[in-house]
Amino acid sequence: MPKNNSKLLMVCTPWNEQKTDYLFAFLVLLFLGLIYRNILHFGFVWDDIFLISKNPHLQQPIVWKDVFLAPFWKFSSSYNSCLVYYRPLVKLLTIFQYRIFGLNAGGYHLFNLCLHIGNVALVWYLLRKFDLDRRSTYFGVFLFAFHPVTIPTICYISSVGDLLAVFFMLLSLVFWN
Repeated sequence: MPKNNSKLLMVCTPWNEQKTDYLFAFLVLLFLGLIYRNILHFGFVWDDIFLISKNPHLQQPIVWKDVFLAPFWKFSSSYNSCLVYYRPLVKLLTIFQYRIFGLNAGGYHLFNLCLHIGNVALVWYLLRKFDLDRRSTYFGVFLFAFHPVTIPTICYISSVGDLLAVFFMLLSLVFWN
């Protein structure tokens, strides 16, 4: 004669889709943290050296005209007149990051990682907004979060502009009808 498990069923709470979402979000955050934990100990490389660690403009008071009117590389320590980029938001962010982190490269890397996590959250929101089933959403979020092409943009401080571009592009899709 089978045992009556009705008491056991009453005690256990049902596993619903919201709990699955929370578990998946926790696992994504956990694995992102584990994968990128070493970047907090990375230093400045390539363009980071000219834009941050050897940049005399960061140590001076902010000249707002230069932030919004001067080319991006004129802001660095190695100005080449051929490189005429207009990136005032990245310049402004670099100034504020320098005021907070100084020459501690780990802070800049942590900011890039947090921005990537924010982008992952926006991708999650958008995929749910498009009424995809949960497995498709999980696959899309997993692919966006852990694809190897994202490694340079997270680990390379000077690519914060790419992370910001993705952030604002995803944010515009969130607010689009």
